[in-house]
Amino acid sequence: MPKGTITLMGGVIETVDPVRDQLILKNFGGGHTKVLFDERTRVYVDGAPGGHLRDLRRGERIHLDAIPDGTQLFAQGIFLLKKAAIMESSGQVLGYKASTGELTMTDSSLAEPVKVRLLPTTVISHKNQPISAANIGQGSLIVVSFQMGPNGQATAHTISVLAKRGDVFTFSGRVLHLDLSRHLAVLQDPDDRKTYEIYFEPRRLISGDNLREGSDATISATFDGGKYVADTVTIRP
Repeated sequence: MPKGTITLMGGVIETVDPVRDQLILKNFGGGHTKVLFDERTRVYVDGAPGGHLRDLRRGERIHLDAIPDGTQLFAQGIFLLKKAAIMESSGQVLGYKASTGELTMTDSSLAEPVKVRLLPTTVISHKNQPISAANIGQGSLIVVSFQMGPNGQATAHTISVLAKRGDVFTFSGRVLHLDLSRHLAVLQDPDDRKTYEIYFEPRRLISGDNLREGSDATISATFDGGKYVADTVTIRP
């Protein structure tokens, strides 16, 4: 079995060559990828094990995890999506074309951008309030639930905007890391153990001189469309 970094990807099978043990994947995010497979490749059908390589056919929707094999990719696992399941993706908005209803976003698990089509029935919300697609905004952090069509087109059912330019958030927790050269603080929330990168401008912060690694801090920060920028910092004893 080849070794290397696992790559997650999804798309629609364009061609299958059982003689050469390879398939061509039409990626959900656009473009094509050649992927190798053999008898070691595990096949799942709608998440259940026990599928077979003979189940791989043109037009089938799949997700797979692959690892480098020389200059090519080898599929460790192929997940056939027989049912029109609702899937979820989270990432950052790269752009939106109103003329086509196509939204392009990064995906936390994929190396390439993902494109999803918005319909008039797509429910879009921000802070539990409905908004239009035009108001999502480039750079916004979103969670999208979508469904794949037989042509490989992802259609969005719901979009939840977690953060858009100008939103203000309050973070509380311990400062794990402080990079004064980059004006960056990494804060860990004690409840969910998640970490947040918050940038700051020392001249704007009243308590900036007291900010140090290990401090318990409450930071009010504004999302500028790319990162969180601190407005105020309060250090707790």
